[in-house]
Amino acid sequence: MRREQKKRRPSLNHEEVKVLLREAKLRNHPYYHIWLLTISLGLRRSELDGLKWTDLNFDHRLIYLCRQHIPGEGEVNRLKGLADRTVAIPAFLIPELLKMKLASTSPYVIDIKCHKWNSGAQAAVLKDFCREIGIKELAHQRLRATHITLAISDGISLGIVKTNVGHVLLSTTNRYFDESGILMRGQTDSLKICVPQDEAGEVLPLKTVK
Repeated sequence: MRREQKKRRPSLNHEEVKVLLREAKLRNHPYYHIWLLTISLGLRRSELDGLKWTDLNFDHRLIYLCRQHIPGEGEVNRLKGLADRTVAIPAFLIPELLKMKLASTSPYVIDIKCHKWNSGAQAAVLKDFCREIGIKELAHQRLRATHITLAISDGISLGIVKTNVGHVLLSTTNRYFDESGILMRGQTDSLKICVPQDEAGEVLPLKTVK
């Protein structure tokens, strides 16, 4: 019996991320910071929703993740894998986080008054916006996959990515590496096949049809 082929899980490439964040910022979309932080940090929706400013260490560029907010259950002092974890903050994100903190009146980094976000039904918001701006449509959870794929593509080691996003097994992270095609890039460039080239200025005679 033929095995069913696993579907390729969609994620955004660098150009699509650029378009998404640019358009979201230009249009003052309420989810702009949510999308920016998810793509940049690789947090789960519940982890981002439970993130407090006191969890951030700006001097060391680290987040000490210890809680999540689960729709229908509320705030819980545990993560999906039960163990707390430390997440690295990329340097480019620090100025934006500082501006957010300066403007914030909440103990939470993300404090959005939106039924779909608070109920965990945020997938449609991103899909609709992607369709509107003409990029690949995908659900919110695929932004975490986007972070993982781009991090690996940009040369961050599998081990660091695994720890950062909270995968229990390295094999889980490795699936994103396999799907990205990074290992195969340029691997057949040494294949020696001579492709006939058109000679400049060559005129080919037309056959006469009798």
